Amino acid sequence: MKTKPIGLRRQAYLAAGLTGAAMALVLFLILPYEPVWTSSNDRGVELLGFSSDGRRLLTVEDRWKLGTIRTRDVTGAVRTIAVIQEPPLVHFDFWRLSSDAQVLAHVGKLESGQRVARLFDTTSGNTLKVMPLAPDVSSLEFSPSRLTLALGYIPSEGKPAKIELVDANTGKVTKSFNNLPDSILAIRFSLDGTTLVVSTGHGINPDSLTSNSFVGSSGTHTTLQVYDIPSGQLRRQLDQVFAPSVLQDGRMILFRYDASQQKLIWLRYVVGDATGAPEAESAITWQQPLHPKAAQAWWPQLSGTNVVLESWGYDKATNWQKLCSTMEAGWWMNLCRYLGWGPTQGLVAVQQMKTYDVTTGKARYDVTLYSPELGCTGLVAPGGKAIAWSSAGRRLEYWEAPIQPPWFLIMGISGLSAAFVLLVLRLRRWHIRRREARLVSTPIEAQNIIYRRRSTPSY
Repeated sequence: MKTKPIGLRRQAYLAAGLTGAAMALVLFLILPYEPVWTSSNDRGVELLGFSSDGRRLLTVEDRWKLGTIRTRDVTGAVRTIAVIQEPPLVHFDFWRLSSDAQVLAHVGKLESGQRVARLFDTTSGNTLKVMPLAPDVSSLEFSPSRLTLALGYIPSEGKPAKIELVDANTGKVTKSFNNLPDSILAIRFSLDGTTLVVSTGHGINPDSLTSNSFVGSSGTHTTLQVYDIPSGQLRRQLDQVFAPSVLQDGRMILFRYDASQQKLIWLRYVVGDATGAPEAESAITWQQPLHPKAAQAWWPQLSGTNVVLESWGYDKATNWQKLCSTMEAGWWMNLCRYLGWGPTQGLVAVQQMKTYDVTTGKARYDVTLYSPELGCTGLVAPGGKAIAWSSAGRRLEYWEAPIQPPWFLIMGISGLSAAFVLLVLRLRRWHIRRREARLVSTPIEAQNIIYRRRSTPSY
């Protein structure tokens, strides 16, 4: 009699579906998030900034010579803007990009020993101006119109810090703000160019900005001053705030760290208001450092309505991460990086970028990178829609926000797993049906059955 394998097809589809779902869940938990595109062929690539629409990323290669300025769009396509033919620097100090990403200031020393600021047009690569600078100039900022430069001077030879406003075309000083209380940390213009916001502090190394020398030390002190440029008068002063950012609506965001509660607080003020409490205040829990034996550095930046906190430090490496120190082959290093490992001696370098909504204080997205050594820098596009990272090995990565898991890879592998299980079960079902068909078609031979009458026992 034929026995039909009832329910085998339904069982096959159910088993394949469960296998695919389980594989997708496992891959979602273990696979690292991947950027939209990476560039690992450039040597010495440095981030300059995003265009105002956030669609183009400006980079430069070889910071000393400032040899090549390129743009990369959202797809990773590279376009060389300019190859600058200028004498190389013997010492590089810093650069600054204008708010519209049209002019780049490159500060350093020439072979003659002269310290200069070279202004370049990022569209054509032409040199706009070469300005001689004093040795104690520590910062530079463009006005929104790019017609004025603010030069910050460090205290030297008993002289206090100061700021000079310089005409970008003639190089002449148009206004000075003297007797600043401490070393200059940041300079910002209001969007109409009539207000100057200056952040100063002592007990701080502006180059490192580490937690144990910045917010973690009781000996640090920061001050923010707001100046009216036409009159040169001090309009407002706030203590223990830092990292000012000016918004499009004429407001500014300041930060304060409460070490007792381990909270980072950001405050919103009207730039032109000389008195009164902040319009809004938000706070998040911010514990540091990443590892007890490592210093963590961070510096907030503002992108549209997003507060971005960039931190870097060392964390304790796992045994798997330590395996990366055994080989130096390129394929092995790429595998280690993909799995989140790092070739270290007990510690792994961690770079992290946390993004919060400035209006609500709620977390939006995080990006975490692991590398053999520190030196990663990050930029957020206007509006917070994209993130660019440049790692210590000059690997350039472009992420779209919010960060998404590698869904294409997850669904692809899960689909293949489900298809494989379904194929195996369908083959099994086919094999069962074929065997049953073979049994039905086989003739049954008649058998002679001999019945013997059981003899009656005698008594």
